[in-house]
Amino acid sequence: MNYFQRCYLFFFLPMSNKIIISHLTSTYQKLPVCVYIKQGNLGSRTALILHGGAFEKAFGDTDRYKHILLWLQKNMKERPHIVWYQTARKPDPKIIPALRLNYWQEIFQGKVFGQELDDVEKVYKFILTKRTLFPKKINKIYSLGFSLGGTLAIILSSKFPQVVKLCAIGSAISTKRKNLPVLRGYPSKKWILSKFENFSGYFKVLQGYAEEIVPINDALLAYSSLKNPKFATYSRIQGVNHMFSGKNIFGLVHAKKILKELIDFYEFEIPLYG
Repeated sequence: MNYFQRCYLFFFLPMSNKIIISHLTSTYQKLPVCVYIKQGNLGSRTALILHGGAFEKAFGDTDRYKHILLWLQKNMKERPHIVWYQTARKPDPKIIPALRLNYWQEIFQGKVFGQELDDVEKVYKFILTKRTLFPKKINKIYSLGFSLGGTLAIILSSKFPQVVKLCAIGSAISTKRKNLPVLRGYPSKKWILSKFENFSGYFKVLQGYAEEIVPINDALLAYSSLKNPKFATYSRIQGVNHMFSGKNIFGLVHAKKILKELIDFYEFEIPLYG
């Protein structure tokens, strides 16, 4: 086998369908943070990380997060590695409370925002250092955040220069539910903006006109606060609420249109002139 044949195999071997599961240890009662990885092309140095909403399980309702990531990986030219996670929580009780709020309070009892943020920071560090899972060292992170997940991605972009593209869906820098577990200790808008204003990559915000959790003005504030982004855009979508919920498998009302927008965003590069 000559050099060019080896290069072809290295970059273009079919992707494995296997989902790798790893466990990290949280500062929250030493419970596990579950990380799910599906490797992309062996030559890829890009990881696309999906940040789910507060309280959600790794795959989201009807496995929507898993389906979104698998679709994006299949349809993006680079075929990046895809990563999603489930932050630390207590096991489900034997009897699930009828009220969702009571369920959240039970499995996240005593957990504060700082511990949730720390869980996700561990995921970033893991994918940047775990060379046995990623043959080529990751040097680009694309973040896709829903709800609280978008806020966590916004904050962590200041710690990890590898984050070059960030899309926040139904998300921004504030919430109307600060009294809930995980959201206790939620930082001020001023603090979050101070972490984000120097982000110099690509930023996209998608928000529904029927948004009921994240104030519209705060989503605009995150968008307009950037001092020198390569590219920034804000869009609102008719008939969509906070969770972008719908009857299709993606849980998005306009799934095909939004997914196409995401492909365009993650593959778009500003041309260099001169």
